[in-house]
Amino acid sequence: MRINRIAGFAIISLLVTVFLLAPGASFGKEMTGKIVKVSRDCFVDEKGGGNWIKASVGMAVSSGSRLKTGDKSSMIVKLNGDAIKLGPMTEIELSNFTSETVIGASGKEAKKTSTIVGLVMGKVYGSVKKLTNGSIFEIRTDISVAGVRGTAFSIDRVGENSFSTTTVLWGVVSFLSIDPSTGNPIGSPVNVGRKKSSTIESGNPASPADKPPGNLIKALSTAYNDITKTLESLFGGGNGGGGGCP
Repeated sequence: MRINRIAGFAIISLLVTVFLLAPGASFGKEMTGKIVKVSRDCFVDEKGGGNWIKASVGMAVSSGSRLKTGDKSSMIVKLNGDAIKLGPMTEIELSNFTSETVIGASGKEAKKTSTIVGLVMGKVYGSVKKLTNGSIFEIRTDISVAGVRGTAFSIDRVGENSFSTTTVLWGVVSFLSIDPSTGNPIGSPVNVGRKKSSTIESGNPASPADKPPGNLIKALSTAYNDITKTLESLFGGGNGGGGGCP
């Protein structure tokens, strides 16, 4: 059973890598994020070459970095003005984390950012400020794309059962099913709003947004507050994504 699980995760990892650089990715100036909280067993592969080292607060991450957590472990990563929290037994790749200078709505120079996170397995919580100037923030798996534009949310990838679920605390997430064999969209994106959830089963469109079980909202609220308090303690102003939990 353990061998099958490991093999399954390896396949998911390969598929996620294939789709990480799908259309919509931006290739500008590299940005650098920072690990701001570590709990128990957390690891970083800084160059994506399989050289996993123990994660510690203050370590820098950039495009190509991979991060993972062990059992009963978690890690918070600050990405520009946004932040994500990795739950237990989670692995991600920061596949694109760049910025470029554009002409904003006011006619002045502004920054357009691209943050694309590949979720191989496990669960990620996020706090993302309102995006401007065509910036993008996406969490991608081999079967789903969650497009975030200013929200508190979670997304998971359950490998053995081929499910991906997103839950939103506030704001909106656009949730789209992806064919794992071709990378093509399946159905239309589902807009998941405040205290709603949507699930994608591999090969099927995203389910209509609906009220999730209370434990999902509670877990998301707890993670969001942890992110907010951690950033406020370190930087004094949170991440600009909102105040306390609604």
